[in-house]
Amino acid sequence: VDATKESGRLGRLLNHSVHGNCTTKLISIKGNPYLILVTSQDIKPGEELLYDYGERSKDIIESHPWLKA
Repeated sequence: VDATKESGRLGRLLNHSVHGNCTTKLISIKGNPYLILVTSQDIKPGEELLYDYGERSKDIIESHPWLKA
């Protein structure tokens, strides 16, 4: 996946890590719930944004090696 290709899907800019530097937060705007991503620490220019996808199934992790990170 080329994250440099423009699209409305900003999730393409995040990668997985069990030690992510982003987390989710539930907010309400005009009574509607939204799940947003926020950084859990200061992010330096050029630093990779990482989020824990939360997958813990051994079978799935074995078939998707990038989830081991």
